[in-house]
Parts: sequence; C-alpha cells; structure tokens
Amino acid sequence: GITIARVLEPKLTTIRQDSKTIGKRAAEELIRLIEEPKTTLIEKIVVEGELLTGSSVKNLSEESR
Repeated sequence: GITIARVLEPKLTTIRQDSKTIGKRAAEELIRLIEEPKTTLIEKIVVEGELLTGSSVKNLSEESR
C-alpha cells in the first residue's frame, strides 16, 4: 500500500493496511493489559487488509502445467 510501490517497475505487490484501526486496537489492548496486569490471555486481533497485486510476484504452479 505504499505510494512508491505504484511507480516502480516492476510494480510491487503490497498490502494496504488500515493503520488507524491497527493503532486504535493496539492502544486498546495495551490499556487493557495495563489495567489488568494479571491477565494471562493475549487476544489475537486481526485487522483485514487489501492485497494490491503488482508484477513482482507470479503463481509458479500455473507454469508447471
């Protein structure tokens, strides 16, 4: 998702991430751990991203057919 990846040749394949949501969720989790220091449960948090396909990768399994 970085700007330079769109102008390079070959165009790079990147992931566009929602940085604001990632930061918000990380801050919420940190506050929770500070307020409940004896908590042993670390929650797995997934913030979906978007694959921006470029020319820097290809499916090798299709070439072997």
